[in-house]
Amino acid sequence: MKPLLPLLLSGLCLAADAPSARVSGRVAIGMDQTVEMIGYYTHIAGFQAPLFASGTAEKTAYFSFRTERAPVQTTNDGTGFKLKQSGEELLHVYYHPLPDRDFAKPDTFAEVQMIASYKTRGGEASVTPGGQFSYSGDISLHASSDFVVEGKKYNLRDLGLEFTLKASGTSPSIEELGRQASTGKFTVNFTGSAVAKPAQPPPPPDTRSR
Repeated sequence: MKPLLPLLLSGLCLAADAPSARVSGRVAIGMDQTVEMIGYYTHIAGFQAPLFASGTAEKTAYFSFRTERAPVQTTNDGTGFKLKQSGEELLHVYYHPLPDRDFAKPDTFAEVQMIASYKTRGGEASVTPGGQFSYSGDISLHASSDFVVEGKKYNLRDLGLEFTLKASGTSPSIEELGRQASTGKFTVNFTGSAVAKPAQPPPPPDTRSR
């Protein structure tokens, strides 16, 4: 499964466990055992400009993300099922100065300027029909580029390189899963956050005699 989430801005020092970013989104789980996530940012730590052109919904969100559709391993635990990410996949982050995003049109979450890509790994999700959806996983920065908002330059690498991702939502009921099955997938809306991992100190110098 892909992570959701992630992600970040500006070199602001954060308290331990304070989210670097908060997101809202939708995960599409295919009957072919593939998963894709799309969503938008509701909070980016240290960012000093609005995150929305107006309101607080996806349509006007300046910052969005979309994962590559990827295979997952699926197991049934008797009350629902679990998804496990098979390998490393990419999550891309975008900035759009004139957003018009729509969950019914996933491509609108992959416009206009790609500002970062993250490798996702270790993602696991639990889906209980009519109950809880939960997700956790890790991401690491793969690539990023500068972008300018209201005359100020930002780069997503400034909030760190490694993050823990968590998300939750309400899974469709059994009846709703049945209705969505004819489309080849079902969807779950979620909210989530990304928390930066502490930077690892460099190894101590080798003081052995040469």
